[in-house]
Amino acid sequence: MRLSRATCTMAEVPLPTPTQVPVPSTDIRNAVFAGAKLDEEVTGTGEFYTDRLGVKRLTNTGRNNQFDAAQLDRANRFEQFLLSSGYVFLGDYEDGPFQFSARNQYIRYDNQYYRLNAATDVGFTTTGTDATSFANDVTHFVLMDGDTLRQNLGSGEGAMKVYRNASPLARIIRSSIFEYLTEADQQALLTTPGVNVIADYALKDAVADGVMVLDIPWNVGALNFGLDPATLPLGFQFIGWGCRRPYTIDDDNSFLNCGVVIRVAAGASFPFYSTGRHVFRDIVFDGRDKTTYLFYSPSTATQFNGTRLEGCGFYRFAIGVGWASGGTARYIGTMKAYFCSISGNGDGVRNLIDSMMFGCTINANDRGVALTGGANNNFFGGCRNEWNTGDNWYAYQSVENQISGELCDRAGRGGVVAGAKSAWILNGVNVRRSGANQPVGNDYSANFIIIDDGKIELSGVRTGVGANDSGDGGTISPSYNVSALGSGGGTLLVSGSDMTGFVTSAINQKATTLNKLITGNLGMDDDVNIGMTQVVKGRRIIGSQSSGTLAGSVGATLSLTKTNIFQNSFDTYITRSILIECRIGSQSLGDDIKIPVRFRRENLYYLDILTSGIVASSARIGLSGTGVTVSLSINSSTGLVTVQLTNVDGLERTVNVSMLPSM
Repeated sequence: MRLSRATCTMAEVPLPTPTQVPVPSTDIRNAVFAGAKLDEEVTGTGEFYTDRLGVKRLTNTGRNNQFDAAQLDRANRFEQFLLSSGYVFLGDYEDGPFQFSARNQYIRYDNQYYRLNAATDVGFTTTGTDATSFANDVTHFVLMDGDTLRQNLGSGEGAMKVYRNASPLARIIRSSIFEYLTEADQQALLTTPGVNVIADYALKDAVADGVMVLDIPWNVGALNFGLDPATLPLGFQFIGWGCRRPYTIDDDNSFLNCGVVIRVAAGASFPFYSTGRHVFRDIVFDGRDKTTYLFYSPSTATQFNGTRLEGCGFYRFAIGVGWASGGTARYIGTMKAYFCSISGNGDGVRNLIDSMMFGCTINANDRGVALTGGANNNFFGGCRNEWNTGDNWYAYQSVENQISGELCDRAGRGGVVAGAKSAWILNGVNVRRSGANQPVGNDYSANFIIIDDGKIELSGVRTGVGANDSGDGGTISPSYNVSALGSGGGTLLVSGSDMTGFVTSAINQKATTLNKLITGNLGMDDDVNIGMTQVVKGRRIIGSQSSGTLAGSVGATLSLTKTNIFQNSFDTYITRSILIECRIGSQSLGDDIKIPVRFRRENLYYLDILTSGIVASSARIGLSGTGVTVSLSINSSTGLVTVQLTNVDGLERTVNVSMLPSM
């Protein structure tokens, strides 16, 4: 019989009996049977089906029912555990309020179980049924079972419950100020650039907890301190997680993305009370308005001894590194600073004692470094001090301060200033372009300034002259390499240095006297007027040069004394020459004579004139000169030589007398 396609339909057929051949099977009977069983497994309502090999298996419905039964069994067993443990379930918090009449009662909220904590008395009644009321009520509860462990791990004692090897984490990890900040303040610091977060409360809590090393994680805001200042205990350390130190600053925006910023709070004068032995590392400190201080103590005698500053920045303080109280600058003792930046302050550094700074940059302050009134014995190694409005290095009544290496550049006034009773020692420093804010020819347009009896000692120093960088103008300075000002008595020691860095002259001496020991330099003539062997206008002499005026009248005399080198009795004879140089008034006339002499000492001193070696410019001057006569005598007890000139021709003479080291 032939069937047409139009009349052919699919119909239900009896389920064939499957074979027992091994899996897999391609028999059509097994395939039809398997399809029917798959339908039964997926969509059937029964819990089991039997496969073609006679094995009874779970359907999808069966598996779901089995899972639900297992969950119910677990819940029932936990409820039974609570009952067997003496706990009584009051109900879900949302179905309350509930009153706790016994300590074994508990409630459920958000699938966690709670009972009364030890601090809450029996009789407590929940205050509501929603999240708002639960936020208040939860302070009276403690989590049960595993929830209690999670709560404990999240508490302040959590780090004591987790161990690494033999120690809890709390003993081997440092504390962070974030532990003591509210969540809102933490989020502000982490997400809002430039935000000011008042953090006195957090610092006080950390100190109260006995924290001695407090970390500050990298953030985008600024921690503000000082409205309710904490007291840092002796040895307390602030450790930043890295910071970016601005080279110079303009305003608050200069501190964006600096990482770790501590700022004096608005209205405060300092951020906290310091004591000493502190370590501040990788932190940018901002004084806000140049009226505040980083270091401060109620006691004016505090010197914060032993403090270390490492990789920090100090900006917009009245004094960057230093402090004052009652309008008077105080002292910081035995401090060490490494690789710090100090900019935009009143004084960058002020009144250190017995301290050291290494690799620091001090720039764009009103004044760079100022040491006054006993701020002695400090060392600055490899420190760059530049572009300050006033002096770069200033000292007054402070001695034994050393500068070694690096650059002193473009001071607005003096590069290095030694005021009365002060001393600077410089070795290997490049000092240039000082006096940027002074008129040309001004006394303070100088690389080095000595006032009154100040002292500057230079070795291996290089000086330079110039205007501003990159050809953007400015005064070409300095006018002088050295200015000696005030009442006199100052000292200048220079050796092995390049002293060519001036516009007008090497030395501008306005002081009446200046002790000089200047030898072996470029740009500055040898000039020694202290010690037994001296140098005057390039000529080496014994002792100092003596000067005077022989009055312009016949018979007038001028006596000048000369000191000789000490001799023991019966030493070898010493030969010298007495050089006398005369200028006759304003005429183009002069008289000069060199007289060889021999000194000998038996028991007394004797002087012999070697007449055969006398050299005179003319007959006007000599032992029997026609214009002026010369006589020599010696004090037999002291060896002091007296040179006496007697006027013969009545002409006034200006006289210099020197003792030369040889005939």
